[in-house]
Amino acid sequence: MPNVEKYSCYVFVHTHLSAIQKGVQAAHAVAELVNHETKLPIENQSVGFDQWIKKDKTMIFLDGGNTKQLWGKYHQFALEDSRNGQDSLPYIWREDAETLGTLVTAFAVIFKSNCSGGSIREQIIRDCSLLRAT
Repeated sequence: MPNVEKYSCYVFVHTHLSAIQKGVQAAHAVAELVNHETKLPIENQSVGFDQWIKKDKTMIFLDGGNTKQLWGKYHQFALEDSRNGQDSLPYIWREDAETLGTLVTAFAVIFKSNCSGGSIREQIIRDCSLLRAT
């Protein structure tokens, strides 16, 4: 049987939110990702999306740091995609102006589940703490 790569949805969440807010904001980012991807023809979807949404379904919630750190991680993911000719950009969730002044609270991206390599994405994922219920 061939070794099939598994995919996970990694969600990076702003560190300065309460536990319940982190869950809500993570859900918003995943909804944004799914909303965008399902509008595209399958050949234009992000690498691994179809397999993740239909089979793997794993979501990993990570502490994305403060606003500056969250943006930094987002831009590093986007930069690596453009260098590798991939189209699996992370989907960002930003609150509206009235709620949190357009604060970026989370972003989500589909990526392989095994992060043992040396890519920028894998390093970022390994360096982030898992979110835990408190």
